[in-house]
Amino acid sequence: MDDENGIVRFAYFAGGVCDLEGAKRILAVEERASGGKRLPILIDVRLPVTIDQEARAFFARIKSFSAFAFLMDSPVSAMMTKIFAAVHEKELVPTKLFNSEREAIDWLQGFSE
Repeated sequence: MDDENGIVRFAYFAGGVCDLEGAKRILAVEERASGGKRLPILIDVRLPVTIDQEARAFFARIKSFSAFAFLMDSPVSAMMTKIFAAVHEKELVPTKLFNSEREAIDWLQGFSE
């Protein structure tokens, strides 16, 4: 939890693999961090990570957060996230990709309670 900016932060570790059970554990931790409030979340995917199809579909249905900002610096990660957002467009809360952490935080603050 980033109290100063009113957002939840999450970062994957390099080489991480996320399946459906992992996605559910991540959500539980993130919801505890937000104290039950519907806050925006900054997801740092600058390090290489694998998220399987079931986990991606699960994340697309999450309505616990008011907005998602993905922080990335890889063109491949950006392409995969854009495809994910396009496929799940109707299910997602506001979602945007960023290369700049400051720009991501500024955008997310517009979705704080």
